[in-house]
Amino acid sequence: MKKILALTVLAASLALSACSQTASTSGGTKQESADGLTVTIMAPEKVPLNQETVLKVEVKQGQEPVKDAEDIQFEIWNIKNVDTAVNVVAAHEDKGVYSVKNTFKEDGIYFVRTHVIARNQHIMPKQRIIAGNVSEEEIKTFEQNTTKK
Repeated sequence: MKKILALTVLAASLALSACSQTASTSGGTKQESADGLTVTIMAPEKVPLNQETVLKVEVKQGQEPVKDAEDIQFEIWNIKNVDTAVNVVAAHEDKGVYSVKNTFKEDGIYFVRTHVIARNQHIMPKQRIIAGNVSEEEIKTFEQNTTKK
């Protein structure tokens, strides 16, 4: 029984260490798997209200664009109302770039998480987006609360 538990803990540790996520300087978020699959969200840090916004994700394995991903979806939600999260299926544009269009209708802090299933892997990077008018105080409070967790 102890061996099974030890193996389970080891497998979970390896699975969690297989991906790393970092913020990129262009406002996007990049996540890499141990098998060389890289997923980069390409979205603005701030978006206007009631205006169609294009959100993109780039998928590569090594330096090669992944043009045959099995499924790519964008999950979008306002942090004040997680129950209103929407999933939008992305379309392949070109050279491993997939996109969706979304209109942010309320001021607030949003999260965009991409669910990328490609090459037998599921990678889910997440990025924060500010929509409309959000005070610096509200952003600061949000950042303090997320770093405590």
